[in-house]
Amino acid sequence: MQRGGRGATNDAVAAAVQSAVLSAATSVEASLDEQLSALPSLPTPDDGEDDMAAVRAARMAALRAAAADRAAWSAAGHGSVAEGLSEKELLAATKASTRLVAAFVRPGGGNIYATELEAHLTKLAGAHLETRFVRMDAERSPFLSNKLHLRVLPALVWFRGGKVARVLHGLGEVDPSGRFTTGVLEAVLFEGGMVTSTVVGDGRGGGSDEEDEEDA
Repeated sequence: MQRGGRGATNDAVAAAVQSAVLSAATSVEASLDEQLSALPSLPTPDDGEDDMAAVRAARMAALRAAAADRAAWSAAGHGSVAEGLSEKELLAATKASTRLVAAFVRPGGGNIYATELEAHLTKLAGAHLETRFVRMDAERSPFLSNKLHLRVLPALVWFRGGKVARVLHGLGEVDPSGRFTTGVLEAVLFEGGMVTSTVVGDGRGGGSDEEDEEDA
């Protein structure tokens, strides 16, 4: 019975990964179709079968690579804001993910700024699978809070390649008022190399600036 249970679990995990890869491939294929159609130098049927075959091979290779990346990101916990990590688990996560943004907050959020920040991070996590987002309880993270000199909360700590890339002490470093749209935070992260696009600010993913302004 135990073997059967483990087998069923493994089958379920394999099916979930396969589903994620297929879903990612479909999404990436649509994006690549748009990009490829915009290239003036693409060969036509008149250019010969070899040229067309080369384009199809390159396209499929790009699809496979993008789908593999998305599956790996999902397996590593990307796509949502993780909570309840210990300091040791966070440090391990920074090595498993090339880009990681950690929000250090007081228990329960502490104030309206922390609540708004969490909403922004949730949108960004869903729109940017290439980056992992986590929420850390500053009081339960004394080692990192002291080492990073976190005195103003909430604070955002950027990790790239397992190392601290930047620390934003309080939200005034994003906007002096501490109030901003998801698109503004996304632009700051993009300028710092923590996300690879600005799809939220462009209104193509996870919520737009107009939506944020209405919610504020």
